[in-house]
Amino acid sequence: MIIPKQVGETSGEPIIMDTPFAEDIGFTSDIFMSSSYIWIKCNVITLSVIAVRDGLRYKGYFQKFLRELVNRGYILRAVNPISDVMVHILEKFGFRKTDYLDTIYKEWLEVWVKV
Repeated sequence: MIIPKQVGETSGEPIIMDTPFAEDIGFTSDIFMSSSYIWIKCNVITLSVIAVRDGLRYKGYFQKFLRELVNRGYILRAVNPISDVMVHILEKFGFRKTDYLDTIYKEWLEVWVKV
């Protein structure tokens, strides 16, 4: 899979909401809160913090977003999901929980992976 150069092919970079690439994958401010952060490195997208706007929650927008990324062939990672709803959605989409030792901060992270 070819990743657009503007979002970085070899180094992990944030995907900035509402940029052309973000709009193409559905990461837009009309759906997601401005406090949402996702990252890309090669064909791996990491969901660091992501939240659907008030009034749009529980209507399938996050699941539609995940489905779009999976259909495009991205490997998805979700780091330390904080709600039971998020864990339920990740399980529903076939994510698997793993533990990862962050070598920079020397702490264990809960990382859910969808390949």
